[in-house]
Amino acid sequence: MHIQLGKPTQNRRVESFHGRLREECLMVSWFQNVFDARRKIAVWKIEYNEERPHSSLGYPHAERVCGGHS
Repeated sequence: MHIQLGKPTQNRRVESFHGRLREECLMVSWFQNVFDARRKIAVWKIEYNEERPHSSLGYPHAERVCGGHS
């Protein structure tokens, strides 16, 4: 699938994820270096995929729906 430049609505799920990552992690965190950034983003990603319920999935945790392949 090809997504045209300037057409984020053609890939809504990725754009939604990027928006949440930006708002909930990148805009509220100070990073000391690249390793600190990777660590903090990894912690956020685990919370996002394994602990948080998702409305698009009917509010269960993504890991439960994906069977651990999130």
